[in-house]
Amino acid sequence: MRFDSNRAWQQATVAIAANREVLFALSGVFFLVPLLALALLVPPPAIPAGLAEEAAMKLVLSYYADTVPYFIPVSITIWAGALALLALLTARRPTVGEAIRTGLIALLPCIAARLVLGLAAGILGSVVVGLAGATRSAAISGATVAAVLVALLYLEVRTSLTPAVIAIDGVRNPIEALSRSWRLTAGSGLRLSVFYALIAVAGMIVIQIVQILVGVALALLLPAPILKMVLAVVSATLASSLMLIFIAVLASVHAQLAGPDAAK
Repeated sequence: MRFDSNRAWQQATVAIAANREVLFALSGVFFLVPLLALALLVPPPAIPAGLAEEAAMKLVLSYYADTVPYFIPVSITIWAGALALLALLTARRPTVGEAIRTGLIALLPCIAARLVLGLAAGILGSVVVGLAGATRSAAISGATVAAVLVALLYLEVRTSLTPAVIAIDGVRNPIEALSRSWRLTAGSGLRLSVFYALIAVAGMIVIQIVQILVGVALALLLPAPILKMVLAVVSATLASSLMLIFIAVLASVHAQLAGPDAAK
């Protein structure tokens, strides 16, 4: 089936509007609260002006290494919520309890699928980059790294429906779920790539603009610690909203490409 991005977007926005109360409530529990807790408990480090690039990179890597124990439960909670929302945005109209239960059941297969995909992509990418590096040509190595990054992004797009396949279609085998996503997105990879990129870029621009406007408007009214908390709340709320939009879009794309075979 030829993918129609306009139709997918319209269906996603209609689904959000029709179920906004329950969707906002669940996204608040599974997205907003964990993201806000992460922002307040382990805020990212402030990089001093003029700090060398290598030192800045070490600071960022050290931050992520130290916060792994926090990122893992937050990531698991967000994945469970995303799967529950996908289950909720189906024609079957499950109850909230049924959707949450489906999300929890689908969590392990989804994590397994991500691990399989990451492991396979990592091994293949390392081999290709390693072979290019063996040529001792900077041009070949640079072009190979760029090509591998593009291939990884394309792989992400082609397997993007894996969570929907697991949560909506009930496919619990990770390999089968990845394969079904690959089949559903066949012939639509480029259009899906552009569609996802437009949503991501537009969402990030809106988040940045709102954060700047709120920061400027409240900078003279609130003390620094309070302003920091307010900005954290605003950032987490906007990020949660963008996640909800992506979930609705995935459900819409899945419904369109899976056709009458969806959710069987």
